[in-house]
Amino acid sequence: MSADYSVPSPSDKVRPMTVTVAAVASYLVTVLTIVSGIASAFVGSRIVSALRAETSDLNMDAETVAALDTMVALLLALLYIIAFTPALWALGTAICAPFVLKGRNGARVTTWVFAGLGICCGAVSLPVGGNATVDTSGDPELAEALREAMASLEIPGWLSGVQLTTAILSLLFYIAIVILLALPKSNEYFRTPKPGMPSQFLDI
Repeated sequence: MSADYSVPSPSDKVRPMTVTVAAVASYLVTVLTIVSGIASAFVGSRIVSALRAETSDLNMDAETVAALDTMVALLLALLYIIAFTPALWALGTAICAPFVLKGRNGARVTTWVFAGLGICCGAVSLPVGGNATVDTSGDPELAEALREAMASLEIPGWLSGVQLTTAILSLLFYIAIVILLALPKSNEYFRTPKPGMPSQFLDI
């Protein structure tokens, strides 16, 4: 009886649980980073609103008003970038997930890249705080208004908990994705057999 030297198609492969769990984790981390981004954006918008409210009644010249508006606009843009950049890496893993499930090695490598970016650059989304500063040394009244704005912020305590929880879970999911796709069972699933080579020889 002759040996079967045919190359198994991706649909013939038995997908290991490690790959399935990694794909599910990709979807979950996307949801978590979006939730974290929305929470951080909410905090950022509250900061900007407080700054505008405290400075609206000040008697400032046109130059100071223009400088303040520019500062607030840049602050708001920075806060939104910080809030939603981690979601881009997570969305990348989610887009790759269907191809990962089909055994496409290129999708696995791309997922590693996005997960690595998520771990290094934005997986842990720290609560957005009022760390931006502006030079108000020439306008004591403006400096006092800015201090009062930051002191008057009322951020719900549960919001910080949501941010911290989603950040930690996102980091753990990213690490799990990297590890799961690197396990031996996953490697075997993504391995491309050479034509004419019996599948049983691939494990040698």
